Amino acid sequence: MHMKLAIIGVPFNSAGTNTAEALAPAVLREAGLIEALSRGNDVDDYGDVEFDAAKSTSRDKESGIIAPKALLSMISAVRTAVTRAYGEGRMPVVVGGDCPLLLGGLLAARDQLGYGPALLFVDGHEDSYEPRKSMNGEAADMELGLATGFTTVKGLPELSDELPIIDPHQVVLIGARDSDEVETEGHKSIGTRVIVLDDTELRAAGVESTVLRWLEQFQHKPGRFWFHLDWDVLSSDEMPAVSYPQPGGLVWDEVETIARAAIHADHLIGIDTTLYNPQLDPNRTAARKIVEFLAEVTAAPEREPRLGRI
Repeated sequence: MHMKLAIIGVPFNSAGTNTAEALAPAVLREAGLIEALSRGNDVDDYGDVEFDAAKSTSRDKESGIIAPKALLSMISAVRTAVTRAYGEGRMPVVVGGDCPLLLGGLLAARDQLGYGPALLFVDGHEDSYEPRKSMNGEAADMELGLATGFTTVKGLPELSDELPIIDPHQVVLIGARDSDEVETEGHKSIGTRVIVLDDTELRAAGVESTVLRWLEQFQHKPGRFWFHLDWDVLSSDEMPAVSYPQPGGLVWDEVETIARAAIHADHLIGIDTTLYNPQLDPNRTAARKIVEFLAEVTAAPEREPRLGRI
């Protein structure tokens, strides 16, 4: 059974530039993303969303975020594109770009459902810094904290009035391995509010059984879930083309197990992938691996998602 997919590119870099992660959607398309996904699915490429360009790479004094207006514009554009996918009965696959694009997807899902979905957040980092206290001011450090209400943002009522988007009790964070760093810098780990399993804990609990257990819980409450996949959940040996490498991490087979379970679940409402940096992948080896991976995990689902429920 084919999946009906809408591919939504988001060439956004929260450092305020049009380089690094912002190049990912174009490079992945050049590596054959649409053709590969189309072999096993009904694919409509929506192209890249358009949003206001960043005016500066410096932190905004009030919010503490780099290029906050570009961030707001990007979130709105993603929200609109995902809403279009729902209207056309397609599963949104949001291809970044940087992590804050998740906020646009979650807002569109909440608009559609009337409530915030659950979130399977597969990421090497917690992404829950207070905006004004983060080390670098990049919104990619913050999106999970903002989405759950664990952190707040000042000076951006267009965003803060929408927050929180999801219930932290309906979030599981898999693969984050920076809690010690977060706490060493004087911040609180989001593990005090959501379930967090680092790579070692996940293996000890069993990768497949753990993910299936959480997906079953999401099906009962709240009923639908979004799947976020940041490529830095992989070890640096497996995925060197990320801007913030760190020790440890999962291997491709483990992430494939997670992704297959999520993508084949009939209560999935959206997918995003983030943080591939083509400038660290001059031979495009990682790009081809990502394309192959996404084609594999979306093809031949065990059962077709009930898109009529979107």
